[in-house]
Amino acid sequence: MNRLSVLRLNGVRRFSWSKSALIRAPFKNFDNDRIVSGGKSISFNRNMPNNSRVKAWEKDGEDKDTWFRRKYAHVHAKQKQVRQDKEAARAQKSASKNPELSPDSKQIRRNRPPKENPLEERIFGAQAVLAALKANNREFLSTLYVHNPKDKHEEITELCKQRGVDIKLVDSKNDLNLLCNNNVHNGYVLKAAKFQTRELAALSRVTSEGVFSLTLQDYGVRSEEQLEVQRLNGKYPLGVYIDGVSDPHNLGAIIRSAYYLGADFVAIAEKNCAPLNSVASKSSAGCMEFLPIFNVVKPLQFLETANENGWATVAAVSSVAKKHADRELLSEELSPTLLEQPCLLIVGSEGDGIRKSLLDRSSFLVSLKGQRKDLDSSVDSLNVSVATAVLLRDFTI
Repeated sequence: MNRLSVLRLNGVRRFSWSKSALIRAPFKNFDNDRIVSGGKSISFNRNMPNNSRVKAWEKDGEDKDTWFRRKYAHVHAKQKQVRQDKEAARAQKSASKNPELSPDSKQIRRNRPPKENPLEERIFGAQAVLAALKANNREFLSTLYVHNPKDKHEEITELCKQRGVDIKLVDSKNDLNLLCNNNVHNGYVLKAAKFQTRELAALSRVTSEGVFSLTLQDYGVRSEEQLEVQRLNGKYPLGVYIDGVSDPHNLGAIIRSAYYLGADFVAIAEKNCAPLNSVASKSSAGCMEFLPIFNVVKPLQFLETANENGWATVAAVSSVAKKHADRELLSEELSPTLLEQPCLLIVGSEGDGIRKSLLDRSSFLVSLKGQRKDLDSSVDSLNVSVATAVLLRDFTI
């Protein structure tokens, strides 16, 4: 039986493989180029067109690498020389404009940001940089990158000299954009150590006016730290506890309001809040450097201890449920409460608010009422940073 059977169906030639052909196909003596049909040998390759081209290096009798190197090496050399000449001219032009131009600017001017040191961050913005230099609370302040300086430049420069900070001028705004991930930098980027906070374990009982103590914990060892009330005509301390605020812009805005309106400290939940990074520093306008800020590892235990030690823990909510009406505190009652005992204002996440476990452990609940007749039901609250500012103002008036 032949391997290939030729059939005629309706006058059209059809090719089909026979069973014997399928059986013999795997063997090594099967010829793929020649197939027997009707006792004759048929060559497929003979009838197929051959369009293979002779390569240029084959015509010249050379291998591919040698042929390309001989033909195009001079072109690459010329292009390299032209590129080097352009870079030299650009560097000379920049140096003539600014003789103090940083040599790092050429390395910065890539389309990707430089590698970050895990132990440092880049503070950006004139006010944030100025505050970091003034407070000098960070472990180190290394290098200040400047482009087209304007406001507060003399003050910043003088502080850099006092702190031993190197000043490097760059010739392109894009250099600073890469350093601060395209945030608004106002021409200043400062390399500094990351912002560090200490763990706040408990709020101690206030025994004398104008002074209060905090129980701090470092590596399992507890210690007491005494602070003074910084609010004008302040008798008892006022603190802010932040839980679940995931936006660093909101976090920075809360810290700015707390500092300006006389809060004595800010405590932040360690596990579910935004980091205290350069974005939060810029949003706080540098207030993050001046205000005592702590992290809380065990918030439930922290609130329970605060209540036991005579602190009024006031949770800010969008509206007070009827079942909690006995704990509702009106906004106009906040100031009298602070005159009688120390207070801790609790604010929660932008979407879900304060967790139920924290609400159950709060002494009072307070909400802000809308003042419009035609207030739409979809607008039921303020932004968390704005609401915090309003409530802090109610505490201090």
